[in-house]
Amino acid sequence: MKRRPADTAQAAYIAPISALFAACALGLSVFYHGPQIPLLAGAQFLLVTWLALSLASSHQSGVRLPLTPVSIALTLFWMWLGVSLMWSAVLVTSVINFWWVGSLVLVFWAYTLSPQRERVWFLVSRFALIGALALCGYALIQLFVWGEPPRSTFVNIHSFAALMMLIALSLGGYFLVAWQQRATPRTRYVLGACLFVLYFTIASTGGRGTTLSIALSLTMFALLAKRAVDRRGLITLIGIVAIAYAAANLLLHGGVEDRMATLADPGSAAFPRLLIWRGSWELLQQQPLWGIGLGTYYLAWPPFRDPADATLGFFVHNDYLQIWIEAGLPALLLLLAAFASAALLLVRLLRHARVPVALRLESLGLFAGLFAVAAHSFLDFNLYILSISITAGLVLGRFHECATQVVPVRAHTLRPTRALQPPAYRVVVILVALFPLSYFVALGLSDYLYKRGFDLATTGDLIAADESFTWAERLLPRDDKVLTMHADLYRHVMNRIAQPDSTERRALYEAALALLDEAQSANPYRSLIHVVRGRILQESPALTGPEWRERAESQFARAIALNPRLLAARVEYAKLLLVIGKEREAYRILDAGTDLWYYPAAPALAYYEFAAYMARKLGENERAKDIEQKVTSMREAIAKTVPPRYVVPDLTTPQTASSS
Repeated sequence: MKRRPADTAQAAYIAPISALFAACALGLSVFYHGPQIPLLAGAQFLLVTWLALSLASSHQSGVRLPLTPVSIALTLFWMWLGVSLMWSAVLVTSVINFWWVGSLVLVFWAYTLSPQRERVWFLVSRFALIGALALCGYALIQLFVWGEPPRSTFVNIHSFAALMMLIALSLGGYFLVAWQQRATPRTRYVLGACLFVLYFTIASTGGRGTTLSIALSLTMFALLAKRAVDRRGLITLIGIVAIAYAAANLLLHGGVEDRMATLADPGSAAFPRLLIWRGSWELLQQQPLWGIGLGTYYLAWPPFRDPADATLGFFVHNDYLQIWIEAGLPALLLLLAAFASAALLLVRLLRHARVPVALRLESLGLFAGLFAVAAHSFLDFNLYILSISITAGLVLGRFHECATQVVPVRAHTLRPTRALQPPAYRVVVILVALFPLSYFVALGLSDYLYKRGFDLATTGDLIAADESFTWAERLLPRDDKVLTMHADLYRHVMNRIAQPDSTERRALYEAALALLDEAQSANPYRSLIHVVRGRILQESPALTGPEWRERAESQFARAIALNPRLLAARVEYAKLLLVIGKEREAYRILDAGTDLWYYPAAPALAYYEFAAYMARKLGENERAKDIEQKVTSMREAIAKTVPPRYVVPDLTTPQTASSS
């Protein structure tokens, strides 16, 4: 009996393991929205392990690298993101975003190099569909039971809709394949029901951008598929979408229709984004060619932000503009080249004379999903949503695989057998993979220890908090948020020492300032660093020297310049001025921030009340009335705000041990 090749035998169990890694990474990603760094680290750990497993199992067969415009453009895009790290002012943030934004490329290659990709896709796609239906169920409970926006596990409702849109449009291709192949009625009913749930949930979110993207993609899909499919199937698909939207509109008492009606006034509909884009364009002029650093947009953005901008300020709401700002013009061009290459690959597929109908419909459905996300990215930040990037990477990998089954492409096969024996080759793969894997472990543990240190500090266990912060710094050096927190912890301890110029207090004073200097070197954009330094300088005049007041004032002024919405800086600065009787100047500092938008929360309310009090005291009665109206509006907004079932970071309040 002839033995099967080792690679063939291994693929029998490697394919389901690969699918498990991909599914678990995707499962973690739907709960990651920025602050939950261990989830990002865990998802990336699984994805890199999946890629390493695929490479390690290809010793005998060789590693086949398809040299298509799509694969080349994607790889060059990711490589450029890595190159851009060299001039980033905030390296820690940029490295995290290199993996975060690069997830699409990582998943594309992990899938493309997987043994038995058909089996991997079969398993992962079904997990993704079941997971999407579960997310839809949760969103509909939020809407109809709790009376909340149907955002499921997402912070941004439109990101949730975009992910469902990607899955729904891709599923549409398989629905038509089942219809064309005369699948059992049960199969068609199940797929149709899944499509209805997905589109009903998307309609319930009220997203104008998602609806337009779906309409555009479905139109393209229908025009390209009409000659290859039974028209009854195509009409049924479009009918499911139309009925889902009509049902959502009926149950929401015309809410979907009212939302769409705002498109009649384009200026009004796009106004919030126009505010962001206008300021972002000014930020782009700072470094239009090479970019300011991957992931640093939200740090550099505050001075350019319009006072009326009511977003949280993390994203441009246009992936292409944000990539240009952060990673430079080459990154934007390479990203667009990857999208254009995928479109050209589809054209070549459709022009081929002998394309099986099932392959044509599947490819069209997958491309329609990708096209919709690419179009929607002009109005949102899909590339910065981990779950969308992972799903898009899988869909793009499958589309690429389908197309290259028909379209002739060049490929280069690496033959490890020529240089290494199987054990040695696997050791090399493991050693190479250990570099990113060890980083992900350090990243996740550092964030855990950082948050643990914060919790220990708030409960008064300052020694344990100090140890926790120290270990966090060792695991992830030059993380400015940890350094700043550690310095503020030392400030808190200093204030417990009665002797103002004791040796112990001086040692803590110098250590805290050294930590802040390192934090500022690691992140020159972080305004909170200057707030903590200003507090230390003013609370230790005996150690700071006779110019302590001027030095503290300059720190608070610098913090405001970096982030005009940092309430703590304005309040601290005003109080410092009030101590020496500069009431008019203190009022000016407070009043300058009252016309800015703030997230409805207690710190903003207290700030408005303080500003109104100062206005009354100085006889600025008309201005006081205006600010008091803001106080009333803020109270009403806080009362109406539904407490989120997840944590939304508040950038207007310093998250320090002593302020908690």
